[in-house]
Amino acid sequence: MARRPQPPPGQTAPLAWTGRDPRRLLSVFLGLMLLSAALFSLADGGLAWTAEPLLWLIPAVLSALAALVVWARMPSMSAGADWFRCGASWVKTSRLAHVRLHAGSRPALFLEDGAGRDLELDVTGLSAHPELNALLLASLRRAAADLDLDSRTRDFLLR
Repeated sequence: MARRPQPPPGQTAPLAWTGRDPRRLLSVFLGLMLLSAALFSLADGGLAWTAEPLLWLIPAVLSALAALVVWARMPSMSAGADWFRCGASWVKTSRLAHVRLHAGSRPALFLEDGAGRDLELDVTGLSAHPELNALLLASLRRAAADLDLDSRTRDFLLR
């Protein structure tokens, strides 16, 4: 597990969190290197290009830079007893004003608290982190009685 993140200002310590997964960095790098090798092989008509170190260096550097950009843009998530953060955005889950589920090809949960802070969460990505998912759903279920929820959102929260 990644190191413990700082909570939002004035909030309690996080109970669960994610970090940036180094496997994602490696998979993007290797994928781009394989793509480069395939393109060079097609352009060269064989594998003669593999004897040239410079032809390995250029895609390696570009792949490493691209992988670092993808990795740096991955949002980390954290949750406390009554707050949830994704990237730089966070909401106070004990003071939610609006909760909506957008069901589409990538279901998203839209949260807004009483202070006007809002957050959009990818439901599929969140479900990959059971501890964070459980904390958020418990907070949302507690708040559901006080919120005006559409039927889709209510069904999702109370399932």
